[in-house]
Amino acid sequence: MPLTICVVIVTKDRKDDVMRLTGSLSRQTRAPDKMVLVDSSDDPVTKDPICDLLKCDRGRVEIIPGKCTLPEGRNRGLDAADCDLVSFIDDDTVLERDYFDVVARFFEADDKRAVAGVEGEITNLPVGRLGRESAIHALNAMFFLSYPGRGMFRLSGTSRPLQRSSGPAAVSVLSGANMTFRRDVLMRFRFDEGLRGGRFREDLDVSARLSKEFMLYHLPRARLEHLVTQSARPTSTAAVVSDLRNQRRLFQKNFDTGPKSRLAFRISVLGLFLHLFVDRHVDAIGPFLKELSEGDRGPSGH
Repeated sequence: MPLTICVVIVTKDRKDDVMRLTGSLSRQTRAPDKMVLVDSSDDPVTKDPICDLLKCDRGRVEIIPGKCTLPEGRNRGLDAADCDLVSFIDDDTVLERDYFDVVARFFEADDKRAVAGVEGEITNLPVGRLGRESAIHALNAMFFLSYPGRGMFRLSGTSRPLQRSSGPAAVSVLSGANMTFRRDVLMRFRFDEGLRGGRFREDLDVSARLSKEFMLYHLPRARLEHLVTQSARPTSTAAVVSDLRNQRRLFQKNFDTGPKSRLAFRISVLGLFLHLFVDRHVDAIGPFLKELSEGDRGPSGH
């Protein structure tokens, strides 16, 4: 039996992004059954232009105005999403035409309901690029923060979503930019509204809790672009402070298993502080960090 899909978009002051994403929703080969827009903007988006673009009746679109944090907004959307599947999509993404067809078919083939959540593959990530991303990846690897794009949690409780795979791949963390869940399962877990600041890490937290009981998957055929609009994002200093607070809460809830994990967590905290320095001097120290992260491999060919 076909599963119904509700798209939830949590946004603030990004009207152009919302309309661009809505355009990609209108071109889906399998159209979502409902769209919920949780809008914290001073001038919220209205129904009419969205319904015109989607060519749907007003009953298929629900707009929830009012100030809220990202975890609060996700929960408001979850409560309003009266469908089998609830898909949280960032406002600054663009989905390929068969995104929801791939996602829905994967869930429909899961007769045992072992899968609670999936993500698609972001096609415009800077994989292996020199410069800032390379330096940050090196820093993350050395300080128990995350390996670039492996989709598994480290001992410190940090992670980064999987970047590429040749087929459906089991992961322990989903990308907050695009993640789809069985709604009845997610209603039991919900997003942690105690997370505060600019980088909430609510996607890591809910992934950690879900992955202890259910399977999570990366689907490379569900493709999208993440354009990473900079408006309403925190500064680097504010982001690191937010990371520190929320990472501590996430670690204590989900990963504090003994002395080894606590040591890894403390090392990761030092790494987060170093992010501030790297952001300011990335051009100078990026190549050095990359060399350190490669360890003792020696010269090429040895």
